[in-house]
Amino acid sequence: MKNFSIRLKELRCSRNITQNELAQRIGVSKSSVNMYERGEREPSLATLHLLADYFFVNLDDLLGRSAPQTDAEATVQSYRAIFSHLQAVQQLHNQVLCRIFAAVQQDFLHKNPLQDPCTIQNAEDFSAFFQAVMRHMTEAERHDFHQNVMQGMESACSTLAAPPDPSDDTNT
Repeated sequence: MKNFSIRLKELRCSRNITQNELAQRIGVSKSSVNMYERGEREPSLATLHLLADYFFVNLDDLLGRSAPQTDAEATVQSYRAIFSHLQAVQQLHNQVLCRIFAAVQQDFLHKNPLQDPCTIQNAEDFSAFFQAVMRHMTEAERHDFHQNVMQGMESACSTLAAPPDPSDDTNT
């Protein structure tokens, strides 16, 4: 599977990811990926499928048995990868918003115990609830709330890994 080892390294390097990152994404050890790339170990069929799915290639391409993909195919695959990443960002964004909504609701109900409990089921419910909360906040509380929201968003965004530096030889 000499062609496979060369093709795997080409695909990994073209995505600017380390062997460790690839290993984590497909559920194998870094040393396994390293041995695949050196031709010292052959992956299982299940691992080959995971690799093909991850790189958006068919098994023949992954095994080096077909012609390299065209620029159009590479573009489509890049868009698929970007779309996948955007979906992950959207999920993270939704998780952060849900935490913020829950904290605002809990804080508001704690400060206003006579207020009927509010269950947020859709965007309109949240909008009405949020407007009620903002009416009861002082300017200082609004400022603190804004700061907390910004810190929460920065914290959530920092969990997204920055791409590795391709010029760093330790990533291979």
